[in-house]
Amino acid sequence: MSARRRISACRRERPVPAAASTVDEKRADDAITNLSVYALKLDFEYHRVDDRLLELLRGGSETADELRVLLRERDELGAARDAFRRSVASLHDLAKRNSYSALSDQL
Repeated sequence: MSARRRISACRRERPVPAAASTVDEKRADDAITNLSVYALKLDFEYHRVDDRLLELLRGGSETADELRVLLRERDELGAARDAFRRSVASLHDLAKRNSYSALSDQL
């Protein structure tokens, strides 16, 4: 095998940093998309329950049981939304710290 072919073969065996970062960027984009969809679902459900509560309160003739169920559901959705937002903020902080350390590794 010629020296040129050996060098080419060695280059092909090593991972290309740009390709690795492209895969990581794709994963990050997919994760952000999934998180965004989940956030939209939580917001939609929260507002759906809230609208139904307002409708029941205006009607006055609905049962107290349905109001209690909806209030509990709204509280659970509100807690899920808050927990989700805290998790996203933590992930953002973690990603920021990891990107800074990765940059310092390259120096």
